[in-house]
Amino acid sequence: MKYYKTKIISYAINLPRDLIMGIDYSAKRNNVDKEVLFAIIILEVINRGDSINKFIEKATSIFFPKLLLKIDASLGIGQVKISNATLILNENNKKLVMKKLLNPTENIEIVAQFLSYLINTYKIEDKNYAELINLYLTGKIKPNSNEYIDTHYKLFSWSTEIRLYTKLFAISHNINI
Repeated sequence: MKYYKTKIISYAINLPRDLIMGIDYSAKRNNVDKEVLFAIIILEVINRGDSINKFIEKATSIFFPKLLLKIDASLGIGQVKISNATLILNENNKKLVMKKLLNPTENIEIVAQFLSYLINTYKIEDKNYAELINLYLTGKIKPNSNEYIDTHYKLFSWSTEIRLYTKLFAISHNINI
């Protein structure tokens, strides 16, 4: 667990300032806790991996978009499925949806909208993160128990409990907290 926490902090510190601001903006705009939005995004950034994976994702969307549509791929820093983004954006042009998912700022907004949708549709009560994580990762309300989801939940809980986003925001704005 220590390895993943160190990795989260490393990624968080290197997150561009415009994305930090985008998280704040999208969280407020969609009435989603910014710590929740940040934790989801930073965990998906780590799961997504390095620059090679980002390049492959982008290249595949350009040269093999039908393949991504067929497998309903998860794209962008928030790893949102194309079908979920299509629903959230109310957009039938799936190539446009893929383009938006690959834009980090737009992806953050889509993640915030999707989280708001999940919370409101499934009536997820405040701080019931196990249900929210399970819904985000699997699309199912009933919590699954497997190592991947359990680890995700533990790291998510850790990030929100220590208010990692608030600390990162303060650092990026030279604010003492």
